[in-house]
Amino acid sequence: MKYFTKEEVIRCYRERKEDRCKECRLTQAVKKLPNGIEENMEALVTEVLEPVCEKLGNEIVVLSGFRCPLENRRQGGSNDSPAVKGEAVEIAPVQDSGFTVLDLARVIEELGKYDELIVYPTYVRVSYKRQGGNRKEVKR
Repeated sequence: MKYFTKEEVIRCYRERKEDRCKECRLTQAVKKLPNGIEENMEALVTEVLEPVCEKLGNEIVVLSGFRCPLENRRQGGSNDSPAVKGEAVEIAPVQDSGFTVLDLARVIEELGKYDELIVYPTYVRVSYKRQGGNRKEVKR
């Protein structure tokens, strides 16, 4: 990954056990995510986020990425949410970058590699499926 570290795209799974969310049920060893999650996140970063960074000059920040099921429920996500599969992130333009959320969404649409793109007032949620088809669904 050129513009991001693994830690930037993982929300509740932290390097140090004491930094994990207090109620997280993940029992994998440190630096080990559930099967397929890391591969999904790497595909999302490689296919979606890094091309966006190339286009915008690395002017985006990841607000949220992979979530354990407990954290996902706390955030109001469904049991089948792409966030628990490592297939979704919430991103925003870097503050004072000169780019808006609409600019960010437009670039993602132009690049065309996404499953679902949801545009919120202050951030964008984008998902990408490493396996299977991507719907290219946009919600504003």
